[in-house]
Amino acid sequence: MIIGITGQPAAGKDTAASRLEEHGFLHVSTGDFLRQQLKKQGGEPTSRQAVSDFAKAMREKYGAGYPTTELLKKFAGKDIVLSGLRQIVEIETLRSQKDERFVLIAPSAPIEKRYAWARARGREGDDVSFEEFKRMEDYERAGVAQQVDAVLAMADLIIENDGTIDDLKQKIDEALSGFRSNQS
Repeated sequence: MIIGITGQPAAGKDTAASRLEEHGFLHVSTGDFLRQQLKKQGGEPTSRQAVSDFAKAMREKYGAGYPTTELLKKFAGKDIVLSGLRQIVEIETLRSQKDERFVLIAPSAPIEKRYAWARARGREGDDVSFEEFKRMEDYERAGVAQQVDAVLAMADLIIENDGTIDDLKQKIDEALSGFRSNQS
């Protein structure tokens, strides 16, 4: 089974993916993969913009499904959770897999909470003002480099992340149970 996770920055994607790891899934963050690839090519992932620009260049070079196509090859046949999906073609690629069931979930939270969570996690590029955080989100929502809103509309399940981490984990457990019971 492949579970995709999409959503706005700092909405709880990695927390949801970590919970699925506890259920035996292999977590692969598309953002981490892109940051690693950028570093391998001598670039510096110092901002979301730098990673976004790199992803766009790689899609032009390797096809619109990048990095999903690469990750599917690398982890074929495994139960995986792919977090950070932001392109329609990524979802279409995952839904076209004949040997694997694919489900797309989307944690959702207000921008003010997400900004606070982003600052607290301390990831490179997250140390920005609220205005810059919002500006970058608006840029991503415009569909110039990413298609977050369109991908969110494709989600099989939106999970409102408006409580504690334990609340989100419980919602993930319930969703997984439902997915598995529908698989039988």
